[in-house]
Amino acid sequence: MSSTTATVKSDKLADRLDAELTKLAQGQFSTPEFKLVMEMPLTLKRAQFIAIQMVFYNVNRRETWAYVQAKGPWDIKRIIWEHEQDELYLDPRGGTDHRALMSKEAMALGVSEAELAKAQPTPLIQATLMAFSNGASNLSWLGAMAFCHFLERRNNGRLMRGGGFSARFREKMVRELKIDSSLLISSNSSYRNV
Repeated sequence: MSSTTATVKSDKLADRLDAELTKLAQGQFSTPEFKLVMEMPLTLKRAQFIAIQMVFYNVNRRETWAYVQAKGPWDIKRIIWEHEQDELYLDPRGGTDHRALMSKEAMALGVSEAELAKAQPTPLIQATLMAFSNGASNLSWLGAMAFCHFLERRNNGRLMRGGGFSARFREKMVRELKIDSSLLISSNSSYRNV
């Protein structure tokens, strides 16, 4: 087999994987759980609860990508580091890291700094985050990368019909709670990433 043939086969496999991951990510929006989140009338208390839990989710995302980075080959380590720099250090769209942006958004929704400091993930959220960490740490680097990247797709408005999750939830807060969109500093960063 020539290297050109191997490249074509590799590209076709990558294209199929790309299409399948996108299809699966789009399918999340049709699940009962996602429908419940998006169709249940939003109250300020619910928005605050979700904002707090999203801070824990963000920290877990950084941990799971670190597992993939630790196991991946050199070029994959670099790609992940490039992706994670804005999440961990400075997203130029928001002026700080994503945990800080999510914390600021929770406070803009009325969560006090003290409440945020003492907050804990719910048992269900904790179990889910532990499952993410377990998958990322125990799969091969390639499996772990697909596992982690799948969740990134859900937020990519270029791939998700109707927009990514952050954009959809941001629009829901603006529409239902009449939140000034300028206060949604974390969601605004994701919203612009469409």
